[in-house]
Amino acid sequence: MAAGLGGWNDEWEVPVPLADEIAQAFRNVERTLAGGGCGPGAWDRGEFISFRIPRSGQPDHDRALPSRYANNTPPWIALGVATVPTEHARVEIRVTAILPD
Repeated sequence: MAAGLGGWNDEWEVPVPLADEIAQAFRNVERTLAGGGCGPGAWDRGEFISFRIPRSGQPDHDRALPSRYANNTPPWIALGVATVPTEHARVEIRVTAILPD
């Protein structure tokens, strides 16, 4: 199952602090994956890619990760990009999670 989302809230507002935008993007991905049947631990058996502007957001990504995987650090590709599809956004997280048997 895959989910790729930015850090906007339900009203399509993007938080100004980058750390808040990153945290919201992870919450959006979690909510989408949960809707598809991926529960806690599904991130352990998948991969994720983050796209972000500016590249200085790395520490905020690092702080957002530990609570999202249970037993294993999933493969992670972090790319600095010039833009993401949503206006005013600076981050997008794409997760591919493997559903348990």
